[in-house]
Amino acid sequence: MTHDCDLALLTTDDKTFCKNVHPFELGTTPPPQSPVFVAGFPIGGDELSVTQGVISRIGVQTYTHSRLPHLVVQLDAAINPGNSGRPVVYDRQMVGIVFQENKQGVGLGYMIPSEIIQHFLKDVEDGHVDGFSFASFQYVTLDNPATRRYLKMQPEQSGVRIYKVSKSVGDLLKVDDVLLEIEGMKVAKNGNIRLANGEARVFTTLIDQKQIGEHVHFKTLRGRKEMQVDYPRKIPFLCADKLYDRLPDYYITGGFVFTTLTGSLLDKWGIEEAPVELLSLFGG
Repeated sequence: MTHDCDLALLTTDDKTFCKNVHPFELGTTPPPQSPVFVAGFPIGGDELSVTQGVISRIGVQTYTHSRLPHLVVQLDAAINPGNSGRPVVYDRQMVGIVFQENKQGVGLGYMIPSEIIQHFLKDVEDGHVDGFSFASFQYVTLDNPATRRYLKMQPEQSGVRIYKVSKSVGDLLKVDDVLLEIEGMKVAKNGNIRLANGEARVFTTLIDQKQIGEHVHFKTLRGRKEMQVDYPRKIPFLCADKLYDRLPDYYITGGFVFTTLTGSLLDKWGIEEAPVELLSLFGG
């Protein structure tokens, strides 16, 4: 299982478990306004419940379990406790898995799209989970013409400005670099790319599709010089991430408690209250 995207692969020793079962094929995420069906057992019950709705929008949001940003698909189909982990079907193919809802609104349910599911299935092929990690840099949009001039951009160029880079990146990216393209796709000044079908997506979704150990191809602007960058997809943490299934290590002596720096400790401490020195060690 991987906590990053809230997915797990289950097996059984019962060889008859899947007898006479016809599985759905895993399809691709359909565009917004596509009609989908959600199956499950909401609020208990013995009979399968199937609700219909449409895909409202596709974007990047924080996954409640891991607090990491990934691609999500919003649905307006009725989703209640008991639907989580159930399939979302479009054109006789499974295109997602229901996993959370927003109780602050009406009809705000979400599914893990097929891109994330496919990444997970490829990741676990070797029997080891590497996960997703996150981009080791932060960026801002370039809507301001004065900022684009300061970065020496040409009128026909667009992209986003990198304003913070983790140590793990080295010299591949620097502050005030402009990310112009990713995987041959032009990055707009708001950070979006345009897919072949015309849909707009945040460029970071392409980084998410890469496995740990693979590279992402960037075109950047530094000064007036365009550069080709092979950006490595790796885990940037300098210490352990969140501890989901084990207790933290600790040692008590003379009234002092020593423990290992982890993401769970920083979460408990609070991002606003934790010392900057520890936050920088965690993020690399």
